Amino acid sequence: MIQAGTQGVSPLDNETLKVLQNAKQVSVTCLGLTQLPDPNAPAAREMRAYYQAWFKYNSTFLDLVRANHAGFVDWVARKE
Repeated sequence: MIQAGTQGVSPLDNETLKVLQNAKQVSVTCLGLTQLPDPNAPAAREMRAYYQAWFKYNSTFLDLVRANHAGFVDWVARKE
């Protein structure tokens, strides 16, 4: 086990809270992927919104995730 760092906290607004409550559906979508999805598909938009919020509120862990999933992290972070 390694220390990831110090993570700050900030309150969640209602819109972000709603997006983050989609965790279970987003997880199911992610586990079914074999390649990056069509960015215009509704499930892909939901997944990107979820992970954009997750990255924002869990930035200390982002470098750890990026180490093994750089393509996915870059896809999520890309402005469409």
